Amino acid sequence: MKEFKIYSQSEEETEKEGINLGSIILQKNPMHLLILLMGELGAGKTTFIKGVSKGLKVKENIESPTFVFLTYHRGLINLYHVDLYRINSSEELDSIGFFEIIDKKGVTIVEWGEKLVGIIEGDLEIFIDKISENKREIHFLIKNKDYEEINEYFNT
Repeated sequence: MKEFKIYSQSEEETEKEGINLGSIILQKNPMHLLILLMGELGAGKTTFIKGVSKGLKVKENIESPTFVFLTYHRGLINLYHVDLYRINSSEELDSIGFFEIIDKKGVTIVEWGEKLVGIIEGDLEIFIDKISENKREIHFLIKNKDYEEINEYFNT
């Protein structure tokens, strides 16, 4: 397991860091990749995912799926965007089909990934901390050995 931190000074930089990650994922072309994204409300999770989707060459616009729990986006690699903000139990996870989604070919990114602690572990766990109005600390915890070197692609 490896970890590193990067800092973003703006919403545009947060999205750019997501693009960096999406580009790395695209190069690796994984069968399955589960990313847990954590951070308080307004930390920039959806902004980061917008960047990842651009890196994966997804053509559709990414928005927070808070009221629909899951959105599917077709790109060079399929992207499943899950928002667990309104989910409170593993039974509810099962009822929205979450466990089937993570077995599908592609990348699954979960907003509010902290709700999965003790249930399932991500390949990458990313914590976005809101330091000030514009500044963010993005902490990567890499649990999948295939991604241990991703810090080399970021300005660390």
